[in-house]
Amino acid sequence: MSRQDNLLKRYERKISCLKEEGEVSVIPVTERLSNIYENSDFPKCIKFTFDTHGEDAEYILKLTLEKPFGDREYLNSVVAKDGDAVTVNLPDLSNVYGIFTLYVTAQRDGETVCVQPIPFSHIKSCDAGFKKSGFGTHLIYHDQQDTYDCIEIMRKAGIRKMRDDLLWNFCEDEKGKPAVNERYKNTVPRFLNAGIETNLLLLYGNDFYDGGSAPETEEGLAAYVKYCEAMVTYFKGRVNNYEIWNEYNLGFGGTNGAPEKYVWQLKAAYKAIKAIDPNIVVSAAVTSGTQPEWLRRMMKAGAYDYFDAVSIHPYCGVPDSAYPDENNGQTEANVKLYKDIIAEYGPEKPVWVSEMGWTSSAFEGTVDRDEQAAHHVRDIAIAESSDIIDKMLIYDFRDDGTDPFDMEHHWGIVEAMQSVVPNAAKESYAAVSFLNCMISNGEFSDK
Repeated sequence: MSRQDNLLKRYERKISCLKEEGEVSVIPVTERLSNIYENSDFPKCIKFTFDTHGEDAEYILKLTLEKPFGDREYLNSVVAKDGDAVTVNLPDLSNVYGIFTLYVTAQRDGETVCVQPIPFSHIKSCDAGFKKSGFGTHLIYHDQQDTYDCIEIMRKAGIRKMRDDLLWNFCEDEKGKPAVNERYKNTVPRFLNAGIETNLLLLYGNDFYDGGSAPETEEGLAAYVKYCEAMVTYFKGRVNNYEIWNEYNLGFGGTNGAPEKYVWQLKAAYKAIKAIDPNIVVSAAVTSGTQPEWLRRMMKAGAYDYFDAVSIHPYCGVPDSAYPDENNGQTEANVKLYKDIIAEYGPEKPVWVSEMGWTSSAFEGTVDRDEQAAHHVRDIAIAESSDIIDKMLIYDFRDDGTDPFDMEHHWGIVEAMQSVVPNAAKESYAAVSFLNCMISNGEFSDK
């Protein structure tokens, strides 16, 4: 057996989102948004349509239910033909919360031709939301019903903060005339109307300037500032949190990675934004990883008076994938390190964790979906109870794809749009929503 086959076997639950392709298809009929059932509205049955692509033959469908943490229960078998609508009655799940999967195994003449997983969930939800914690979304450019469904799904889990990109390239398609892209005009207000605080990034280059990289010339800097002004002016009084670039220290968006060059860009953008609305909170640094020396150089270059908060991405790492308060995690310690550096130059300023997360891909060394859920719960509990962390925005809300070996595809707490049930809850989603209900009526006392 190949190494890849071994990994797939080991991480079977990581790929339950995949659509089975072959001589037959099992097409779920979702009666709840993304098959997410809440509180007393627990699932009593799951429905699907059986499609043989026009072939006139009978198949035996064996139905197996996987409950939270992997326990499986064989339900029964049915005979189905092309176009049949099948209803699968479920056992009493009124007091069982978490992620479930109905496995439909289609057999013809004793041979298995399809095994299609259909995910669904039973979660606890409440009207309250987390005070400090939220998620990155990568949704505001997608002006479609799927985006608005995700907003509702976020609220069910207590998520009241989001982080997303206002891409410069999408907001200036005519040189010298930046304007908010129509998709952003439509989607950002939908988040705001849902009571979700928006944290927006002003980032990445524009092909008209400096070869599409971060500003390198005075012309490029002036154009970047003009773009920032256009975004802030349009959303004035509605959006109050902006970040200047993303992971400049890694060279993202064509940067040279130098903190001194970043401060040159930061100063110009900060002064322009504050002239439009002094109440806006501008966060800076936005470093990939904990980079104290990079931050020190930034401060030595005169950054202190040109930000209201500092942003950090203290990932616990692949392949280590540590808990956020163990081994190479220590999220609070990393945030305090940044706060201490800032305090060397003046009064304390907030430090935000604007990216933090774990991927549940089948790539060797990453976490499985139950471990991902445990990490997320622990991370949010740390943030909500912390006097060090001012804000926590986890990366990210939705899986980007279904390739089991692509690490970038599996950071989310709901499944990808391409999955058999788009935006179906992962174990992390169920755990996060349960945590929200547990702490919503409490006050922090001790760790």
